[in-house]
Amino acid sequence: MKKQMAATYGVIGLGRFGTALAMTLAKAGKEVIVIDKIESKVREMRQYTDYAFIVDELTESALRETGIQNCDVVIVCIGEKVDVSILTTMSILGMGVPRVISKAISQEQGAVLRRLGMPGLAQRLTMHLVRKLAHFCEYLLEGFLLMLCMRVYSRRPLRHITVPMLAGVLTALTDETIQLFSEGRSSQVTDVWLDSAGVLAGILAALLLMGLWRLLFHHRKKE
Repeated sequence: MKKQMAATYGVIGLGRFGTALAMTLAKAGKEVIVIDKIESKVREMRQYTDYAFIVDELTESALRETGIQNCDVVIVCIGEKVDVSILTTMSILGMGVPRVISKAISQEQGAVLRRLGMPGLAQRLTMHLVRKLAHFCEYLLEGFLLMLCMRVYSRRPLRHITVPMLAGVLTALTDETIQLFSEGRSSQVTDVWLDSAGVLAGILAALLLMGLWRLLFHHRKKE
């Protein structure tokens, strides 16, 4: 029986996600071509693959010189620069690569990529929504716990509702500010609003729980 050849992978963009993906594939014994414009990142990846290339401009001719058109799967990991991501994706699709996956960080970008006829984009968009929901739930828990803490220090926590709300908003702002200086991450105002909404939902949930507990306690006391 003829042995099936192993799939080859291409990774364009060595941000946090792209680097981790390329390293994982290389450590799994896969043949990987990696591309980025930053020399230090490409040099670091050369300990994992012999096919690490510095490409300043992601034109079709420059991409062809790396041999990425021969890959079975190409993953475009430059979601933060929407225009570059879309143009690069179009170039890779035009080369006839069997499977192309592109990172999308917004619904709009995901919609554009889906119209290009890319496989797996519905899953990408779903993952984006899951990450946003996870963020919301994380800050919901923070607001819930902060409000319960206020109950420990005050018998009327509603009077101090601004304290956990302000703490939650500051946490969201700090998180997004840190992402401004993190490679491969992007900071968005909408994320601050989403996180703040999670904090508010957590605070309201805590107030509801405390209200129910008070009603139950008084009901038992009357009995």
